[in-house]
Amino acid sequence: MQSTNDIELLQLIKSADESAFVELHDRYHRVMFLEARNRLESEDEAKDAVQEIFMWVWEKRHKINIQHSFRAYLLQAIRFHCSKRIQAESSLRKKQKRYSEGMMEIFTSSLPVENKELNQQIRAAMEKVSPARRAAFKKVYLDGKSLKEVAEELGISIYTAKNNIINAVKTLRENLKNLH
Repeated sequence: MQSTNDIELLQLIKSADESAFVELHDRYHRVMFLEARNRLESEDEAKDAVQEIFMWVWEKRHKINIQHSFRAYLLQAIRFHCSKRIQAESSLRKKQKRYSEGMMEIFTSSLPVENKELNQQIRAAMEKVSPARRAAFKKVYLDGKSLKEVAEELGISIYTAKNNIINAVKTLRENLKNLH
């Protein structure tokens, strides 16, 4: 199968040939991962992005039309996917900043001193959670959204959303365990 060119490989994939899809993955996984890691600056997010593109390719294989190079097609797909993730994260950071500023105003203007201190400790603990994990956590626990909604809004898989939330909770527990 290694001698099969990209056009032939696409035809095999369109006919649901799983070994052709494995060959596609083997050929282009590494270069896609490197591109995604450079753009997202995270190995875990890069792995997720590459996996999501390959899942998308398999699901949409009948609609894919390439003229010359699967490599160029896949690299363009991963670039677009990463750009969408970066935009979503940037938008999320802006919303989080507005949320934090609003919460700061509420807590500093109306609660007793001890609640202000607790709020500061909670905010400090939340800052130790990565932006992606914090975003998923807030959407589930503060906005009451389902994992599916979170995954769709953040442009990630449900598995990634779930892992982000689990890890956010672990980080918060570790940072807040000494509070009484």
